[in-house]
Amino acid sequence: MESVVDYCTSSYLQEGVSKDSVWSETDEYLRDALQSVLQDMEVIGTDIARRTDKLANEVGNLEQDVEAISHRLSLGRRWAASENLSDLTVPVDEPPPLAKVWLFLSCV
Repeated sequence: MESVVDYCTSSYLQEGVSKDSVWSETDEYLRDALQSVLQDMEVIGTDIARRTDKLANEVGNLEQDVEAISHRLSLGRRWAASENLSDLTVPVDEPPPLAKVWLFLSCV
């Protein structure tokens, strides 16, 4: 701060203006500048927090979508497995293939 005041005093000091006055004005300017920076940082921090919350909500929604898709796939796999099992079963009114061979041999 001292070097800033010295610079301002040597560069801009007019006749009749004291170094204390330059110090006071420089101090006020720097305080205003710092306050402005802090306000900007608060705005940026709030924006980052808001965007982070939005992203967290979107990730939560994606997790729900993935769970729903996983459940649908599980149901589809179960259905496909049951269809494959039904293809392997023999209708009740028709004897199994081994019984057909036995019947054929008993008739001969």
